[in-house]
Amino acid sequence: MENKIKALTVALENELNERNFYLAQSEKTDNQVGKKMFLQIAAEEDEHYRRLQRIHEELSRQGKWPDTVSNRVGTSNILQTFRKIASLAKKTPEASRDDIEALNIAIQFETKAHSFYTNLCTAAESGAEKEFFKLLASVEWEHLLTLKESLLFFENPADWFAEHEKSQLEG
Repeated sequence: MENKIKALTVALENELNERNFYLAQSEKTDNQVGKKMFLQIAAEEDEHYRRLQRIHEELSRQGKWPDTVSNRVGTSNILQTFRKIASLAKKTPEASRDDIEALNIAIQFETKAHSFYTNLCTAAESGAEKEFFKLLASVEWEHLLTLKESLLFFENPADWFAEHEKSQLEG
């Protein structure tokens, strides 16, 4: 049980750090596409934090995975949202070196988060616990894909637009 509580403590710290990072980046960037993306990911990380906090409290109190706390977190549609926002951009937004660096840092965060939650899912003892960590891993994967696509969008917008216009024509 102590290992689960420690793992949740690490998860709480990670989610809080990630949320704060995304909020800070949303304030730093002048790029409206990046700003909206960072704000949405921050909101999703905040939801993860709040749900993990409730589970941590109940696990510490009860000594077992809680039945009384919802294990559900919202799914993410950040990739779809990013594509819509980016495709509607009137002109290709300029990305600063800081924006690119922030995306690379965020990609590292989300890669580690996905791996962390995948490992917790594998080690889970109950179905509810397994489903909870599986869902968190999938949301972090969605964040990772979005950040990688964002990096392409900012580093080579012509390629990004060509790829997405092509997929819309093939549709």
